Amino acid sequence: MDALRILLALAIGSVGLSEGFVIVCPWDDPSLTRWTTRFAGANHQVNTVITEPILLDTSLDESTGIESITVSGEGMLVWDPKSDIHIRLRYLLIKDGGRVDIGSEKCRYERKTSITLYGKRNDMDNIEGFGQKFIGVDAGGTLEIHGKRKYPWTKLDGTVSKVGWGAGLKYKFSVISFLQHRCHDGDLFSYSFYFISILSIVYLGRFNLLSKAYNFLFDSAIVLVRDFVIIPGTANGEVLVISKRYKIKTKYLPEMAEVWDSLKSKAGVSHLEGQNMRVDRDAYVFPDSTREVLSVETNAKGEYLSTASLTAWDLGVRFDVISMFTDSWRRESDIIITNTDYSYPIVTVIDDVTSWEIGDKVILTSTDYDMDQAEVGTVMECDSCSSYQVRLDLMVKYDHFGEIIEEVDERGEVALLTRNILIQGELQDKCVPTNENCPDTIPKPKMMFPQDTFGGHLMVRKDFKNAHFEGAEFYHMGQQSDLGRYSIHFHMVGEAGPAQYEDPPRVSSNSIHDSLSRCVTVHGTHGLVVENNVCVNTLGHSYFLEDGGERNTALIGNLGCGTQKGSLIPADKKPATFWITNPLTILRDNVAAGSVHTGIWYLYPDEPIGPSAGKGWMAKGEALNTPITEFNNNVGHSNYLNGLNIDFKLTTSSDVGGSITYKPQDKDGNPVKVYLQKGTFYKNGIQNVWIRSKRIVVSRFSLADSPKGITVAGYENFVENSVILGETANKGLPEERDGVQFDRSRPTWDATRPMSGITWYDGPTYYSGIYFNHFDSNQIYDSYALGYRRENKFSNSVSNEVKMLSWGSSDEGTSLGETRVFDQSEGYSKHYGDLDGDRSATFCDADGSVSGRRGWYIKNKPFLTTDQCNIRANWGDIALCPYEYGKLDFILRGRKTQVNMVRDDNQAELSLSPSDSCEFPVILGGLTSYIAYFDSFVPNKIAVYGRGIKKGSPVRLGICIGQNLNFENGDFTLSQRSDVDGWNDPWVEVNSVEELDRATKMKNFYYDGAVGAIFFKFQSYKNRTDDTIAECPDGECPYMELTIDSPMTTQFKCTDDAYLNGYKVKPQGLGAGATKPFRENAIVNGGWGEWSDWGPCSVTCEGGTQSRTRMCNNPLPSGGGQSCTGERSQEQDCNPDTCPPVDGGFSDWVTSSCVEAKDGICYQEKNRDCTDPEPSHHGQYCNGALKKVVPCECGPK
Repeated sequence: MDALRILLALAIGSVGLSEGFVIVCPWDDPSLTRWTTRFAGANHQVNTVITEPILLDTSLDESTGIESITVSGEGMLVWDPKSDIHIRLRYLLIKDGGRVDIGSEKCRYERKTSITLYGKRNDMDNIEGFGQKFIGVDAGGTLEIHGKRKYPWTKLDGTVSKVGWGAGLKYKFSVISFLQHRCHDGDLFSYSFYFISILSIVYLGRFNLLSKAYNFLFDSAIVLVRDFVIIPGTANGEVLVISKRYKIKTKYLPEMAEVWDSLKSKAGVSHLEGQNMRVDRDAYVFPDSTREVLSVETNAKGEYLSTASLTAWDLGVRFDVISMFTDSWRRESDIIITNTDYSYPIVTVIDDVTSWEIGDKVILTSTDYDMDQAEVGTVMECDSCSSYQVRLDLMVKYDHFGEIIEEVDERGEVALLTRNILIQGELQDKCVPTNENCPDTIPKPKMMFPQDTFGGHLMVRKDFKNAHFEGAEFYHMGQQSDLGRYSIHFHMVGEAGPAQYEDPPRVSSNSIHDSLSRCVTVHGTHGLVVENNVCVNTLGHSYFLEDGGERNTALIGNLGCGTQKGSLIPADKKPATFWITNPLTILRDNVAAGSVHTGIWYLYPDEPIGPSAGKGWMAKGEALNTPITEFNNNVGHSNYLNGLNIDFKLTTSSDVGGSITYKPQDKDGNPVKVYLQKGTFYKNGIQNVWIRSKRIVVSRFSLADSPKGITVAGYENFVENSVILGETANKGLPEERDGVQFDRSRPTWDATRPMSGITWYDGPTYYSGIYFNHFDSNQIYDSYALGYRRENKFSNSVSNEVKMLSWGSSDEGTSLGETRVFDQSEGYSKHYGDLDGDRSATFCDADGSVSGRRGWYIKNKPFLTTDQCNIRANWGDIALCPYEYGKLDFILRGRKTQVNMVRDDNQAELSLSPSDSCEFPVILGGLTSYIAYFDSFVPNKIAVYGRGIKKGSPVRLGICIGQNLNFENGDFTLSQRSDVDGWNDPWVEVNSVEELDRATKMKNFYYDGAVGAIFFKFQSYKNRTDDTIAECPDGECPYMELTIDSPMTTQFKCTDDAYLNGYKVKPQGLGAGATKPFRENAIVNGGWGEWSDWGPCSVTCEGGTQSRTRMCNNPLPSGGGQSCTGERSQEQDCNPDTCPPVDGGFSDWVTSSCVEAKDGICYQEKNRDCTDPEPSHHGQYCNGALKKVVPCECGPK
């Protein structure tokens, strides 16, 4: 066939075209035969096979008898660009060299076309590898879909306000069944009849209408309009609006005929004679006969919704009626009259949307906690609109925020749903029994759906030839009844990137909405690019990396909202809009704008699962230690739980497993930092960001309007240069909770739930360069910038630190208003506890940027504080203390018992459980000491870590272990970790606690047999520096492990005896010390002491000087004696050698931001200096450029 196409091209060239004829557009191929020619007389089969080039120039509906099309061999099916084409099939299969072209990258298909996939589940045979009701691209197949270029989504440039009193609303009447009405005897079906007026209410009343069998009670609001004659067909200027709240049983339809006819007559719609009220739930507005009955739509929640409207443009008035019904007791009717300036709002956005056409559907995402506040409108004609504006047919029910608040961009998204290429699944009116997930299915499925969930699906399989999908609309795709049947699905393709394909596959600028199973699934496929798509209302995870083996996926510029629970895998009960199971993923410029669980979720399996297992794509444990390729400029809002979650693992059963720490490493196994850049998260119901990791750097994040701004679990993590706000001007809708009226929406079911910016947990985590504002407590709930994880069993790190913080308002120290730090204890409210982690929580203000004083923030308990600590009324149970704190972490091997610790200077006591977290905060530096004892018995093995301890800041610990034990006889033994300096040195028993206090090594101890206490001095040999990120310098925490041969089986408390023996810390080198009795004065002349060592040379080469000194202190002159005579200091020459030359070295490149030149090419500058080091001593200057210009990507336009 390729040879034939060449001959045809040459033949055409011989009659006028050049011999270099190139096919630019697929429909220009001269080998194509028109469908209407090839299949003239309907000589095609039920299952039509295309093996030659065909130009599809006609629609194919059920009248053709065609149920499926297979394109294979040398077959081509090319859409005619001059026709609107609509086809309806059970399936379309492309394989073995066949191809289907609906436009191309250079030649977009501009007409309207649709492919409708029909059929009930199991009413046809499964096609191997694809199942039923599908578009399939098998080995050797090509599918090219290229619709009109339309801007896929943008953001608001100004708030869109809801219609309400004072904002366009003139009249509203609402009836909700479970609040006002019940069904009498189970058979009554109520109506609300409204004659609606603009000017005045003439009559409000109740009507009793008698039928043959029942007395029906109708609630009515009748409002007559005077001189309202501008609407053709009305009787006496009246408008009739009807909203049914119940489905009518068929047997009662005759009973309603008389009532129905009289209503039609009243409305002046005699042309509807003979049309009866339908059984289903519908809304009616008369006399607009073209919209007399609208089809019933079923949404993802199983709600049946009907709407109708009538607009009097000359009066600037719009009538709307809404009828909503669920299979539960909820039935709702709304009648609304509005001003057209508000019911047809002009929406301003930040991008040029002139590609959006009249009749296109767009969605405004929610900007509040409830994702269901997203609203769909229709683009209307608007002569006054700029290229950045669009007028919508939309009765706005909710505020859609459109502002940036102190670097937090809370502008809602506006996305286009309509495309000129429509690929859709045909659904039944309700769930079909063969779906096996209906409410009446026996046995009951794990999740039931009242609606039909057997849509179409598109699958691309291994060894396909080409696949590019852009500019198309996918509607009612995916199958909730069958695993692996998704809206768009690349299945076990393997390598799909540039290494395998000259033009790699792309899924770009599509609209995928009301999906029955996912939007885009990447399964066992590497290198797929998914960009600029819109995913709205889907069951299960939306953008889905399935097995954890999918490498090098690029998710760029995608929007997802309305992510609902699904049932295909266990994890679908906790759906994420972006489900990322492999760290080798580019996640850039995406928005997760509403899920019933999480927006963006990173979680990894131990190794790839399912069909990807054993392929060698990721080794066991590799994902957990592989750096994330890129996280940049992503947004998450309006998610029920989390905006961003990096935690937990994916199990082999595709469920969410236990919590696990992500620990990125280089190829040699060394820890490396992973940077998450420019995340924006707001209005998430539980928390904006949760991360459990080691060495993640969260940089330039903007967080606001969530009960918890950010929690970083794990250790050695960083959060820097970010903005964290409490409750902003994005208030949402006022609401009442627990009898309290709020002027804003609240994020959870609990009106008293606190709002916090940073939540300390685990660690150490280092926060620097953070700006806070809008943490204003009130009488109902606490709000504060810095706090601890509440009701927490586990201790956080004593090395948790903040510095370089800045604030948008002052902390006045009052109980209401801006609060910077806060915590409370059990009994204050139900949100605070007294667990071990609560008692020992702490963090360090390294530079005083919280309150102006450097120190540690710690619970205000006698064991932890002194009278030098600072307390403020609005800090709750928190004190700021001017000491350095460490923690003594007890680990009991074998049987567990409560550990109790007593502080020596005030005998204050703290008790913790080793089964949870047994880390005691202690004051360092020798200012006080501590003694521990055990509740029920003395453990056989006791290990203690000294966390947060540095050189020069020791702490002494005594442990009650029992009397009259002998170290040399083996009554107890001591050991130390092998990764600590000096671990191999022997333990040395000293003779007193004073000698222990003077010891400079950790491996000394003192045992007082009479008291029964053993004492240790926990100290470090190394200093902390600015680069120290572990709890202890170089990760070497002081440690000891004590093994007792025959421990006591009852409680042994030795603290009273210990303090009688004077084992409190005594001042060392402070005060006047011992005084001497008076003695007679004698004349003593002074004498020189020894010369000091020579000091350092002033230079390292080419000649310098050094000096030494001596003191007149041997003896000191006294009693009028003379001071020493002679030199007090001396100097000598040093380091005379010539300095070696030092050649200059380049500093790191500093890259500017990406800019666009006039010619449309994007570039950025890179600069460096010859300063690392600077050349000196006749060394060479750097050889190379100091500046260069390189191309870059400016991002989507």
